[in-house]
Amino acid sequence: MEHHYGGSNPARTNLSGVAYSNKRPNFTEFDSIVKSKKEFKYLEKQSFGNNSTEIDKTTDLYQDTVKIVAIKNENGFIILKTNIADEDVETEYRVTYFDDQKIILMYRSNRRIYNFILSR
Repeated sequence: MEHHYGGSNPARTNLSGVAYSNKRPNFTEFDSIVKSKKEFKYLEKQSFGNNSTEIDKTTDLYQDTVKIVAIKNENGFIILKTNIADEDVETEYRVTYFDDQKIILMYRSNRRIYNFILSR
């Protein structure tokens, strides 16, 4: 019996798309929240890589609270600097969502997209 072995191609899944919202987070509303409270509970970190098939979720975090250090309105987007300790570089985060209970921050590196979920 003769066996032939050849190179194999790894399975690949490509996921792409654009997420749309009909409403950007309001800078004035968010700024008023941050003026009265600068520290928020750090609940979860989510990430999705270029070749990922699932969202990685981390609730075992390096710190309990996140402090907002700076806030700015950049072309209609709310951009923050924080003291999130587990990131290797100084990063600006975009506020993608906030309500009475939580705030979601996002940033994109070369290989991953990250969401940080904070509680008010």
